[in-house]
Amino acid sequence: MKARILSLAFAATSMLPAAQASVLSFDFTVSGAAGTTPSYIETLNANFIESGPRSNIVENRYDEVAIYGNNKYITHYANTTYDVYGFYKDAYIFSGSVSGPEGGTRYAYISGTVTFDPTAATNMAEGPATMDAGMLFSGTYALAYDPEFPSIPVLPPSPQLAFGHGTEKADLVPVTATTSFNAGYFSLVGYDDAISLVPGKNAMQFMFYANPALNPGITTAHIFGPAYDFGTHQRSERLVLGYEVLPVPEPTTWAMLLAGVGILGIARRRKNAA
Repeated sequence: MKARILSLAFAATSMLPAAQASVLSFDFTVSGAAGTTPSYIETLNANFIESGPRSNIVENRYDEVAIYGNNKYITHYANTTYDVYGFYKDAYIFSGSVSGPEGGTRYAYISGTVTFDPTAATNMAEGPATMDAGMLFSGTYALAYDPEFPSIPVLPPSPQLAFGHGTEKADLVPVTATTSFNAGYFSLVGYDDAISLVPGKNAMQFMFYANPALNPGITTAHIFGPAYDFGTHQRSERLVLGYEVLPVPEPTTWAMLLAGVGILGIARRRKNAA
């Protein structure tokens, strides 16, 4: 049977972090316009960032086999362990939408506290502790043109990104962002790399805001904390090298193969007897 090679070098990797303490914890609530609640997902990860060459590299290759229906799937893996100098950064990720009444203003307002415990880890970055945040907002809008100049598009008001310390909405400040309107699609990208932190609880809030002329889609925010646990760490990485699909013979095929082997055996015995 000839194997059908579907992939020889699949690029996805799975990073397996070593155990470490997190220095940040997040406690946020999410609300939308007019008492609505946006749909969203929150995750908190301790991201490891490599900042040196890898050493003591050991690679182990192996296969995993699974049978579904009439096919056998063989996945080829390479598991690598190594030592590398680097550090950790806690990351809060918000992914969701904005909400509000149809035809009205819609937003996602995220507010709460970020608790910073610098004693939970070793080798904190020197200097004042800060966070950096990136925000992405995209969606669509209705195309419209100036009646007097039909080749000139009339763009809707821009969406807004805002961030602020404190608990009052009046503390929100627009985030410097790059806005793009192109053929009915819009995107807004903002970044702030100097969000101050103090030990203990820090009141924070951020918002994605869409005016009625927009049809908002994806909203994403990534907040990264200060670096900690600088040093040499042992890491693991799993790489998918590729996979094959082999047909699994039907029961009748197995019967024919066994019958063929039996016939060959009988023929050989007769030949030897002669």
